[in-house]
Amino acid sequence: MSPFVAGLTSKMQLQELDWKDYPVPTIETRFITIEVTNQKGRGTSGTWNIRELLGSDGFKWNGTSRSWNKVESVDKFLADSSRLPYLTQRNWSSQANGIEVNFCNEQEQPLASYVANNGNWTCIFDNFEQLQPDEYDYDDIPF
Repeated sequence: MSPFVAGLTSKMQLQELDWKDYPVPTIETRFITIEVTNQKGRGTSGTWNIRELLGSDGFKWNGTSRSWNKVESVDKFLADSSRLPYLTQRNWSSQANGIEVNFCNEQEQPLASYVANNGNWTCIFDNFEQLQPDEYDYDDIPF
């Protein structure tokens, strides 16, 4: 015990911490937020027309950002071009018109963006290839 901590414990009772409750910060992306919104300049009918299908697919309305959001594990999206099959397999995909879908990391940075017009999907950008799974197992760190 350091002299500093000894001085503190003589004046107050310190609660012991379990460092397992405080994981090491990581830049690894573990979850992706899928954000479905209307394309700029296309009005609000895009998401309005498929709102019930989005809700049944697990998306939740966010009134602040005026978008439908869903969180998924990043593992689902790391394979090459796995974003487009994900979108085309949604129950609302064929009816999507005038919408934009962004795939964002935990820091809310867009990693990919797709637009749908009359059920046809177009990639605006896709930076998922830059993601690498975390190589470290933090349970093995001896501190």
